[in-house]
Amino acid sequence: MSFLDRRTANVLLTILLFTVVLTIGYIARAVIVIFAFSILFAYLINPVVRFLQRHSLFFKDLRGPHIAEAYLAVLIFIGLSAYGLAPELLPRTNRLLKEMPALMDSLSTGDIAMVMGRDYGWDDAQALRLKSFLAQHAATIQGLSELSSDLRLRRSVESF
Repeated sequence: MSFLDRRTANVLLTILLFTVVLTIGYIARAVIVIFAFSILFAYLINPVVRFLQRHSLFFKDLRGPHIAEAYLAVLIFIGLSAYGLAPELLPRTNRLLKEMPALMDSLSTGDIAMVMGRDYGWDDAQALRLKSFLAQHAATIQGLSELSSDLRLRRSVESF
């Protein structure tokens, strides 16, 4: 009499095979996600490439130059969009970083609840409930504030 019969061995080998496949998939998940997005992007850019290929004066039978044109157009569009949004984004970010200590102080004391209540038309009971909740969790809020400032400091030091 053997320790494992054939049916048990088949079940164990199947479980082992699935475990190995899932482990490889977990390890390679970043590559799989990049591969999936590349297939999606190729699928989305295909109509543009076909349009360029049909209406081209040169390279009518070649697909490569039209793919390069489509990618170049997408990169130019992304660059122009970022350039158009950056003038508005940068001053707001700087202002937010300058106001962050005062904002965190009003958040940890709960004073921001009264301001929010006034802005959004809450009654006094709702605003006081939020203020008491924020006051009870002031230590946690301060800890998160210190953690975020430490991370900002580390990033600024690493950038030099």
